[in-house]
Amino acid sequence: MKSILFILILALIFFVFFVNSVLAQQDPYDPGKADTLYFTAGYPYSPDGDTVFFPEGGGDVTIHINIWNDDSLRGIAVPLTDLAYSAPSYAILDSAKNNGAENPLCFVGSRVENFEVKICNLILNPPLVLYGALILQADPMPPGNGLFATMVFTVEDTGTICLDSSFFLPQNSLKFVTGVQTIGFTPQFISRCFHTAPYPCGDANGNRIVDVVDVVYLVNYLFKEGPSPVFPSDANCDQNTDIADAVYLISYVLKDGPPPCDTNDDGEPDC
Repeated sequence: MKSILFILILALIFFVFFVNSVLAQQDPYDPGKADTLYFTAGYPYSPDGDTVFFPEGGGDVTIHINIWNDDSLRGIAVPLTDLAYSAPSYAILDSAKNNGAENPLCFVGSRVENFEVKICNLILNPPLVLYGALILQADPMPPGNGLFATMVFTVEDTGTICLDSSFFLPQNSLKFVTGVQTIGFTPQFISRCFHTAPYPCGDANGNRIVDVVDVVYLVNYLFKEGPSPVFPSDANCDQNTDIADAVYLISYVLKDGPPPCDTNDDGEPDC
């Protein structure tokens, strides 16, 4: 009995090692260094890039899907599983903020913005989403590194957003395609989780407190080429960061004026 158990344990160890080895192998159709798909947080984010911040009271955060490729690409398919943990911290991919009417907003400013066919399909959410881009007539996307698509999540509370690759029919799997008649290959995929946390409106220096130090920080930025605000500092919510925001913060900190971005006069920030 002990011998059988020992053999089974050895077989299990071998199986795990074999599976891990196979999964670690680079796709044989991907010559050179493995092309890679990875995620980064959108501004504002923590120095380590693991936490992405949203305005107090709830708001939007962005996560970037990025591609590094040493092969010229004509087609890209990225099916993802988008999971938000630690309820009640809902993180919702709003179709209106990602799709747009005609040109998907998720690809604005990306390396595939000019591709002839683009798909930002959130219909399956939650938790499955599909991003895709295809170019037929023009030159393929050359080797390089940068933005493929931007995911806009609307969040309500502190929590965690995890993104991983997925597979769902028909034929939707992570794939890079180099030519019109090629079968393509599976790139290296780096899954990642991001924490979400609120920041106070007007917190220019990023210490999570709004006080006179933020006024000084903002003035230095505006008039003395000081460092940029750590968090968005549009205190009066007019879509600009200028001297009017410093004046607004002075009124709030020293004269009991309304809090930053209290556009509804309800005592709650709306930035």
